Amino acid sequence: MPASNPRGGARRLAAALALALALGAVGPASGAAQEGCRQPSEAQYQAGGALEGVLLVLHGLWYEPPLLEQGLAFGDPGPCPGGSRDGLRGVDIMGWALEMSGPAEPELCAPGDPPIMELPLPTTRCVEPTTTVATRHARVAYPELIERAPFPLLLPPALPDTLTPHWTTLRVTDRRAGTGAPRQYGTILRYRGDVETSWLLLLADSGQAPAPWLDDLRAAAPRRALRGTQATVLEGLPGYDGPGAGLLWEEAGLRLALFGPYPLDQIATIAASLTLRPPAPAP
Repeated sequence: MPASNPRGGARRLAAALALALALGAVGPASGAAQEGCRQPSEAQYQAGGALEGVLLVLHGLWYEPPLLEQGLAFGDPGPCPGGSRDGLRGVDIMGWALEMSGPAEPELCAPGDPPIMELPLPTTRCVEPTTTVATRHARVAYPELIERAPFPLLLPPALPDTLTPHWTTLRVTDRRAGTGAPRQYGTILRYRGDVETSWLLLLADSGQAPAPWLDDLRAAAPRRALRGTQATVLEGLPGYDGPGAGLLWEEAGLRLALFGPYPLDQIATIAASLTLRPPAPAP
């Protein structure tokens, strides 16, 4: 069943009001704000939202992927994805995400929290004493992610159909001290070609926590040899009924998924070409 689009109607109005309040003035109309910006196709937007739901499962925040609408909220491309206006006016949004250090007491937000300028509201360290996990999610610029990611990445050296990096999201999850669980990073990289029907999604997650939903998916899906291991064939994504196929596998301490509207053999060729980029050095 096709999912409703949270970018329309009430959600757009709410986001505009939140932005106006944060800036202290009403900005330009949405049509003017998006002039010259390249938006993802509806199919890519929804497939990315579905992968955001999978990322919630990998981070132990949901037992199974939530409704697509919730994933779409986290995968909102914003008014100008990947462009000069895709940010919070000088706020170091990636630094804010990486600064997250788990549930803290007293119940105070991190002093570096940026102003709320869009919906959905970002999760902060303002938590109840019984909370054992905290998470932050942000839309970040691709070059910044590549240069600052404190976890390894597998990236394609070349792509078909003039595919180039468009925009990315980053999730950082931390557990209360003493749990023995390391900080977990997850990102979804979006690539787009010259036409809307050319796009690709790459998910990379550093977590190793058990995910029963993922185990069930692997048990029921076909397998394919890839990069010295067995990859799970993705014939679709949870809640997404658009075009595409993909592969899911583990390598270099990462759980990875590659998905796009290409034949599976071409997806496998792209996956086989991925090269390792080591973590960025500690600041």
